[in-house]
Amino acid sequence: MNAIIKANEFIVSHQAQVKKKNYPGFHLAAPTGWINDPNGFCYALGQYHIFYQHYPYDAQWGPMHWGHAVSTDLVNWTHLPVALAPSEPYDKDGCFSGSAIEYEGKLYLIYTGHVWLKELGNDDAIREVQSLAVSEDGIHFKKAGVIIEPPHGIMHFRDPKVWREDDHFALVLGARFPGDQAKILKYVSADLKTWTFKGAILTPPRKARPSCTSALMYSRLTANTPPSSPRWA
Repeated sequence: MNAIIKANEFIVSHQAQVKKKNYPGFHLAAPTGWINDPNGFCYALGQYHIFYQHYPYDAQWGPMHWGHAVSTDLVNWTHLPVALAPSEPYDKDGCFSGSAIEYEGKLYLIYTGHVWLKELGNDDAIREVQSLAVSEDGIHFKKAGVIIEPPHGIMHFRDPKVWREDDHFALVLGARFPGDQAKILKYVSADLKTWTFKGAILTPPRKARPSCTSALMYSRLTANTPPSSPRWA
């Protein structure tokens, strides 16, 4: 069975079993199962979208899916079908965190495809790539494959954050290099499909965890910083 259909059918058939007494009345929560990192928060196609790391089948961590909800006011949220589920050789063990952006009337998701190379949970033997999925209606997403491969010898390579920068798109993500050296890497693209590596923009302290990367731009750090010179925060 299609992984998306399977996940959504499970949610529909099991959500009534969730104990509403302990279910959040204000904060967003998944209909069933496990939820962690928020992903892809954006305003696109006329409404706010938020995705989240989700394992619908149990109240514990498992192969990550992307849950999805929308809102017009950031207070009242409507759950939509699961947007992503592990299904391809490059993401078969999890559709890990990422981000979303609207472009030419479509909603693009860029996420990390995760694969265990040995036993499940062995972080010393993994493969991670950046992957693309596209939707024309903001609900149903079609996977478009791997768009960024990791540098040679790098396994931990995840959590892309994408945004529009002048006449192109920019993306940052976290990577762990030999010696437990964390780096934030930047890539650029004209079409969200073909990406060019621009370099490391930040090298955090040794053994820092370079994941769940988010980048914001601001233009004035000091009185001597011109408005045309953006800075990272």
